[in-house]
Amino acid sequence: MLPDIKNKISKDFGVNSREAINIIEKFEKNMKLGPRVSRSVVVLAQGNVEKLREAVSNAESDSREVIESAERRPFELNSAFK
Repeated sequence: MLPDIKNKISKDFGVNSREAINIIEKFEKNMKLGPRVSRSVVVLAQGNVEKLREAVSNAESDSREVIESAERRPFELNSAFK
């Protein structure tokens, strides 16, 4: 997991950060889709672990749809979070 993604998770998920990090690490290991997809699911989750699980599940089915949904928000997902 890239440091910017881990930092964003820590910031957004607070006390649930460890659980969220575990979910993303497992997702990245299994799917190997790249950081743009990981950033997308983190953005869509909005700090909520259940939303994160849903976004990961959706990304496993169709990562393009997840990226498209996330990119409707004011983030550039090809670049590191700031």
